[in-house]
Amino acid sequence: MSGVVGYDCETWLIRPGQLAPPMVCLTFASWDNLWLYHSRFEGAVPLLPQDAGDTDIAPAANAKDAFRWLLQQDLVVGLNVAYDMAVCAAEWPDLLPNIFEAYEDNRVVDVGLAQQLIDIAHGKLKVMQSKFGYSLVGLERRLLHKDRRASKDGPDIWRTRYRELETVPPQDWPKEAVSYAVEDAVGARDLFNVQWNSPDRKYLQDLPAQSRAAFALHLMMCWGMMTDADKVGLLDTFAKEKYWELSLDLIREDRGQLVRGFSTIKKNMIWNKDVQAAKRRMVEVCKRAGLPLKLTDTGFKKYAKALEERGCDNFAENPPETVLSEEDLLTYASVDEDACRQTGDEALMAFSLRSQMHTIIHTHVPDLLKGIETPIQPRYTTLVETGRTACSKTRSEDGKKGFSPTNGFQAQNPKRQYSWIPPGKKKAEPLFPPGIGLRECFVARPKKLYGDNDFSGLELCTGAQACKDLVGYSLLGDALNAGIDPHLDFGSTLMGIPYQDALARKHDKDVKHHRQLAKIANFGFPGGLGVRGVLGFAQGYGVRLTEEEAKKLKTDWFAKYPEWVEYFRWIRERLELDYADVDSDNESTKATVRGTFEQLRVGRWRGRCRFTEAANSFFQGLGADVSKRALWGVTKRCYTQVPGSVLYGARPVAFIHDEILAELYEELAHEQAYEMAKVMCDEGNVLLPDVPVKCTPALSKRWCKEAEAIFDKNGRLQPYDLAREGRWEVYFDANAEVRVKWD
Repeated sequence: MSGVVGYDCETWLIRPGQLAPPMVCLTFASWDNLWLYHSRFEGAVPLLPQDAGDTDIAPAANAKDAFRWLLQQDLVVGLNVAYDMAVCAAEWPDLLPNIFEAYEDNRVVDVGLAQQLIDIAHGKLKVMQSKFGYSLVGLERRLLHKDRRASKDGPDIWRTRYRELETVPPQDWPKEAVSYAVEDAVGARDLFNVQWNSPDRKYLQDLPAQSRAAFALHLMMCWGMMTDADKVGLLDTFAKEKYWELSLDLIREDRGQLVRGFSTIKKNMIWNKDVQAAKRRMVEVCKRAGLPLKLTDTGFKKYAKALEERGCDNFAENPPETVLSEEDLLTYASVDEDACRQTGDEALMAFSLRSQMHTIIHTHVPDLLKGIETPIQPRYTTLVETGRTACSKTRSEDGKKGFSPTNGFQAQNPKRQYSWIPPGKKKAEPLFPPGIGLRECFVARPKKLYGDNDFSGLELCTGAQACKDLVGYSLLGDALNAGIDPHLDFGSTLMGIPYQDALARKHDKDVKHHRQLAKIANFGFPGGLGVRGVLGFAQGYGVRLTEEEAKKLKTDWFAKYPEWVEYFRWIRERLELDYADVDSDNESTKATVRGTFEQLRVGRWRGRCRFTEAANSFFQGLGADVSKRALWGVTKRCYTQVPGSVLYGARPVAFIHDEILAELYEELAHEQAYEMAKVMCDEGNVLLPDVPVKCTPALSKRWCKEAEAIFDKNGRLQPYDLAREGRWEVYFDANAEVRVKWD
């Protein structure tokens, strides 16, 4: 493809609070020329021989003008190009509008994301992540058959030393420093050339949108989030109190002695948990109560393989206890939170809760304390197989865990509330007082408030849209468009009463219970969840079902929403035998049934999907695309002055799948929060023409999952958590027309 320019920056090293460090140089690699520009010196260094062409005609006289020239080219390519763009934006903030314009014109793309899209289409993302990774070196080894690993690792490599050259004219640089700088730009150019000129080019339709999302996420990471010392201290205090209480309880013989002895770990005198004792108790409890035994991921793979070897794929009629040996059950029994909760066994639930307290004390609290002085910067991964994002403390292009140079945190799935069921009781209770938790440790900067905007029932809307697109109709979508609560609607059906009657009695215990059953169905069954699967899924909603109850719930759900029967049929008709994993030397190895599907409206493909993966992909992937469009629209207005927008200067700080958390100016928080909601809906609903999603904003000083829209007497949004602490006189929910009740 002509008009492609490979692009890369060399910078100071990343450090806590600085994910866009000072630039030292930038390099360009077109098909005709190679150029290196130093950020502190005028002029350019041509890197091709003088007889190779017009190498003496530089694009510009200095680095800034050269970058401006770059943004006007047909296509700019790079590996993790969002990082390089953020570095240039930090160096020349006045060029931010030019950067956003280039992204919006589909003229900036990431070769790493391009290869991930290709690999997702072939159903081999995880395999290639493990084998090669998506670093520049890994992709060059794989696609260009060029191995530059020696230049990337070692005690004297230039990759980590460019700060030494900040005051050195590039003409005086060591040859190795020049060579390393330009090779990254050349590598990006050549990789994209291979990708574009291969049959896999058809899988790159979604690449510009994913590259935009990567830039928005990187800007978010650069800004980061601050934490509150007092809240972190309170979290630590309450976690330690409960940790010791649970330890004393679990060391008792009648609790199975799931905690034993003393030892010095991390310089704290703590008891050791006995995982094997917990596994034994788990197997015994499940056997005695007739509950399905949850396995670890490794154990489930062994169990599934054993079933395949028997020529059977009926998991419901062949539970692990009938397939695996007693030794395997004890080895692979899961004792995670979900597994312990579903047993209802007080000792196992206490065991799980104690492990969670240990994680808070020894992992989360130290991480959160770093954010008091220097921003915590969660590391987002732009693309996983479903199309969604992922988040972690660290991120590595080669897929291996390692040391993070910044203060990281897993911000997408912090536990909402720690709760437990006290001995002798059946209902779970919050473990910590209101306002104490992981989220509440994060606080908006001075004179700022958090604007919390999340889509209401996004995956219900995307599921309904998928049904309308694929089978032509959706009763669920019709209900959503009519403003009907789909959970209450199905709950009323389960009760055998009209919707309006259920609405009038929505606070009744029986109505609440059936609405909860409806939520289990509406969120579980669209992904192809089976009867056995829904038993564990229901536990997460605090509901315990028998197999017969689960079967009836599924039957009633299909009767309520028959479009899903046709949706699943549509998917099954497009599955076929897949022989890619068959071992030709092993006759007992069987082919699996998989299919390749194109995501609605965006042209992203996902290959070798099992039935449940395909069922999930259409609505979950569409939800991801809606949210990423929303993030881009909000970010553009926060970082550039868009006519008519009041968002300029606000900063997105967290992206939680269907939710955007941003720091807003106190005096403009009401206007900025509502504009965020409007932009999110306007952008996202481009992909939801038949079942548009809605968004309601809320404000808080600290990150508060339960935050709701509350208003002062003038109808202006106010911070939910400060109201809860009694900072203001009157608050009410303008939509429900009732005063907020504080627990």
